[in-house]
Amino acid sequence: MKVFEKIDMTLNQRLLITFLPLSLLFLAIASLRGYMASRDLLIEEVLNHLASVAAIQEQRMEGLLEQNLERLALVASRTQMRIVLDRYNESRNPTDYQQMITILQDARSSIASFTDMFLLNTQGEIVASTDEKRVGENWSGRAFLKQGQHDNQVDHLILDENRQVKFVLSGRLHLEEKWIGGIVIHSNTDALVEAVQDYSGLGETGESYLAQWNTEGDALFIVPLRFDAQAALQKTVSKENQKAPIIQALSKQEQLMQEAMDYRNESVLAVTHYIELADWGLVVKMDRQEAFARLDELRVTLVLIFILAAGLLGIVIFVIARSLARPLVGLAETATQISEGALDRRLAPSLSVTEIERLSASFNQMTDALVEANQREKEQAEVQLKASEAKYRLLFEKMLNGFIHCELIYDAEGHPCDAQILDVNPAWEKIMGMRKNEVEGKRLTAVFPQAETFWIKVMGEVVQTRMSRYLEQYTEATQRYYEMFFFPSENQRCDVIFNDVTQRKSLETQLRHAQKMESLGIMAGGIAHEFNNILAGTQGMLELLLLDLEANHPLRQSLIQVDETEKRALDLVQQILTFARKETVKFEELNPAPIVQQAISIVRATFPSSIDLHLDIPHEVGPILGNSTQLHQVVVNLLNNARQAIGDQTGRIFVELSNIRCQECPELRDDGLEADGLEADGLEADEIAECVRLTVQDTGVGIPAENLNKIFDPFFTTKEVGQGTGLGLSVIHGIVEGHRGKIRVDSQVGKGATFVLCLPI
Repeated sequence: MKVFEKIDMTLNQRLLITFLPLSLLFLAIASLRGYMASRDLLIEEVLNHLASVAAIQEQRMEGLLEQNLERLALVASRTQMRIVLDRYNESRNPTDYQQMITILQDARSSIASFTDMFLLNTQGEIVASTDEKRVGENWSGRAFLKQGQHDNQVDHLILDENRQVKFVLSGRLHLEEKWIGGIVIHSNTDALVEAVQDYSGLGETGESYLAQWNTEGDALFIVPLRFDAQAALQKTVSKENQKAPIIQALSKQEQLMQEAMDYRNESVLAVTHYIELADWGLVVKMDRQEAFARLDELRVTLVLIFILAAGLLGIVIFVIARSLARPLVGLAETATQISEGALDRRLAPSLSVTEIERLSASFNQMTDALVEANQREKEQAEVQLKASEAKYRLLFEKMLNGFIHCELIYDAEGHPCDAQILDVNPAWEKIMGMRKNEVEGKRLTAVFPQAETFWIKVMGEVVQTRMSRYLEQYTEATQRYYEMFFFPSENQRCDVIFNDVTQRKSLETQLRHAQKMESLGIMAGGIAHEFNNILAGTQGMLELLLLDLEANHPLRQSLIQVDETEKRALDLVQQILTFARKETVKFEELNPAPIVQQAISIVRATFPSSIDLHLDIPHEVGPILGNSTQLHQVVVNLLNNARQAIGDQTGRIFVELSNIRCQECPELRDDGLEADGLEADGLEADEIAECVRLTVQDTGVGIPAENLNKIFDPFFTTKEVGQGTGLGLSVIHGIVEGHRGKIRVDSQVGKGATFVLCLPI
């Protein structure tokens, strides 16, 4: 019995000492690797999120600054204000002073963010202000005014008497290239503060903040901080602290910072951006303690799992050791008894030599079973792998986005210089207009000789950093815009998903063009009204002078010529007002056929005999809801353009007017006309679907392709000086849009032009 206990305990101790530390070591290594991988993944996730927030905040800041520039330019463009300021600089007339005050108050009330406005003369003295107690102060030495002497400045910030941060917008004022003074506008920063203090998705400690260099070269915060509401234009970070995120941002170092100290000397994760438009630094950050809160929970969980696993391993190893030691102890005891002379002792059936044989046989059976199970698992894995490959291939073949699989090629110095195309999907073939067998196995630069070398650089960064990239770029090789997503693949390979966004870019261009036309219309209307007021006064004075002069007075003929010139100027003003839609136009139900006939009969008399005019105009078309005077002007302008396009050559002009279905008129097919308002007048659905089409076609010189998208722009003309104002087609475009219609032009150089107008019935 003593021998049994001695051998039993020795085996248990040896097994525990051998296997328990090794098991605990492997468990500790696995836990540590899992913890470190989770930590790296969490840091990457938080930094990517902060980078996304920083990009959004940068766009917001640039949008606010551009809005300030537009608002400053809008106020500074007021002609009447500049005229009165120039006059006041000369005469100091109290009436002019009151008029400047009225103009400033009106401008301030038109924009809610404006708080105070100041007009300064060329010496920097305030001559008019919405805050009249400031009149007479001299601001010539102020920094923001010095900066605004050459360009408009909208990024200067000050603290007012209530310790509130205000924008200072400043710029020079000119009248006919003469410097007459400057304008300064104080605007609240509510939109700026609201945007910066949007802490959505930044937790309890995350924040974004802005700063600029002060006169000492330190970083000066320009908005309230999350943990210091009074920091705006008061709190600074020393320039000596080069590792501070805000110093890095102002130094144009845009980066992801895993370890940094913020203005509170707290350890943070941070992303820095530089806003070039205002020379501002932007930082988006989160405290490491909050960012790693999930890691603390994971660490506690791993420690508990480690302790439990260690205890279970100890118990399991102890039980296994006892089960292995008992048969051997029985064999040793029986052998000892036989050696002492007890020859009648035999091994019990459970402890006989066949126990070892059965153990070996069982082990072999277990091994065979494991081999068989492994083979089955391998076969199942192969089936699953084939199914996964089939699913991937189906996705690869059927996806609507272009997909290209490349392997990078490196030069002698180890830098990526090219990429070999390994595979492309059918969508890529369709987008690029190339077959797979034409590009597979070839180099990217060979397939696209004009391809952007920047693509190769981006692929190299993606493969090296194992981080995906997004790129949107115009490619000269195909003359298309592409949206591209770069993903790292195995080894030195990179996958790229293509989207052709040329159509979206075209729609964005059309939207910007529409916004430009709207802005030009507003500007042209304002200028026209101002010019009309001036012409009205001079026209009246001319008429009075002509009444006072005798018929044979030597100055009478010159004044008559001046009067004719002013009438032409008034006619130009009317065209500008029509383009800007500033006039109130009366619409009525009418038949456009007589109007077109009348306009043609008037213009026909001015046509030379070398021009042949063909008409296809029925007696009844429409009716449409419109203005006869404006429609008359449209026809006259179109015919005059056609005549000028033909010039002195022999040519033909074809005019057609007809009723058609809207489905036959591509100009109106997607116009989105509302039927509810028409049905309220008792019209049937079929009538709603009809429109009147006017076609004017000439055999003139035609319009170059590069000018087709500009011909409706106001003041755009290719005619010589004095031959046209560039407003004719702009006025036509405005009239047609006012009638809920559409206009299209088709032209080729040397083959003439065709203008098609569709007006809904």
